[in-house]
Amino acid sequence: MRLHQAAGYVAVAVVLFTGCASERQLQGSPVSAVSTEEPVDPAADIEAVRSTFEDYRAEVAAGNGAVVPALVSPSTIAHYDEVVRLARTAGPAEISGLGMMDRLMIARLRVQEPPDFAAMDGTGLLVYGVDEGMIDAAALEGNTLGEVRVESDRAYAEMLVDGEPTGVDWEFVRGGSGWTFDLAAGFPLINEALTQVAAENEMSEDEFIFMAIEMVTGTPVDASVYEQP
Repeated sequence: MRLHQAAGYVAVAVVLFTGCASERQLQGSPVSAVSTEEPVDPAADIEAVRSTFEDYRAEVAAGNGAVVPALVSPSTIAHYDEVVRLARTAGPAEISGLGMMDRLMIARLRVQEPPDFAAMDGTGLLVYGVDEGMIDAAALEGNTLGEVRVESDRAYAEMLVDGEPTGVDWEFVRGGSGWTFDLAAGFPLINEALTQVAAENEMSEDEFIFMAIEMVTGTPVDASVYEQP
């Protein structure tokens, strides 16, 4: 299924770093784009969107975590802010209402706590993930953009995998500093893909999450990982 294939690539690009998109809106996310009033040049916008995507791919591949937060949307950072907060403070009642991606991320952060986690925010988590190679840069190599469509302060470009269309769009948002990559817009798709993969493997969502984290960290994981710290 083309949608499922595309979602899998998005999951590799994003989920191995942070985890999960909730189907319910996280507090503080998304953040609306700042509208610009300057004259719009469609060709320049299209070029800027392509440049943003290529810069993101290049900086992730190079492990330049400090550069990446400026390339992603405010809603992406806000989502990571909330996930960090939940990983530090939430218990089973709050976590159970989240989608697979957020539960995976929270469990991963608790099993393998980053340095200075007590003071970390969403930006710091993104920097750490890129620096530590937790985003699979190799999975991004075959991802390119198809036709870019600009609609006011948002842009959409079909994701191509090895040159083949997927039927899934990457999204970008224009803010005060220019165009940024709206990873958060793809999180529901990642969540859908994870749910489907768990079902295909005849596992519950949490069974799949615990197995995935154990494979990555080598640490056995069970439901106690959701207990309030």
